[in-house]
Amino acid sequence: MKHTRARLLSLALSTALLCGSALSAFAADDSKEPRLGSFKEDAASIRYLAGYSDGTFRPDSPITRYEVAEALIHLLVLGDGSTAEKFPDMHAQHAAAVAKLVEAGLINGMGDNAFHGELSMTRAQLCKILCLILNYKEEADLAQRSFSDVEGHWATGFIGALVKAGCINGYEDETFRPDRAVSRAEFAALLNRVAGRENIDHNVLEYVDVLFDFWAYDDIHNACL
Repeated sequence: MKHTRARLLSLALSTALLCGSALSAFAADDSKEPRLGSFKEDAASIRYLAGYSDGTFRPDSPITRYEVAEALIHLLVLGDGSTAEKFPDMHAQHAAAVAKLVEAGLINGMGDNAFHGELSMTRAQLCKILCLILNYKEEADLAQRSFSDVEGHWATGFIGALVKAGCINGYEDETFRPDRAVSRAEFAALLNRVAGRENIDHNVLEYVDVLFDFWAYDDIHNACL
């Protein structure tokens, strides 16, 4: 269909967070018990995102650290968070989600020992979280060979690991821009691929700000339904 072709073209031109290939949800693991912080066996079929009460999804808005935590708890094998470090600035409605990710070693506070959940999730921060979920080995040398702006960055090894796995790429000027914020649309597109989420053919996405020709329409649709 025409709108499908348009979305695919827009995706190729508009996003530098993702590359075209999909990735399996699970890293190689011979253990019988699921690893804490890994994807659930049925992660590919679990709804993990939602829009806002005003009928919008706000696809181009940066996704916050709180929003990432609330999304990931649906997809991962986690404990109850009872042993997690506490942060003085934590909002009560997000405390349980953050505690579960902290307990699993997937996320932590900032340099001042606060969590700052309202801040945007950066490309570098998301790379680290995904590498920990997938149990990937850091590949700093590959990242430095691939991008001109990651040498010395704390997330260089995580960036390289996801490049090696075919999950992400950089920009046309050979930069990665690790401290750039990740949009809600980019987050949905990347999580769908690493979790192996397949396209949902039924139902229609009804967010007033996500039209059929938007590059991430299918990914948002699949994450929310």
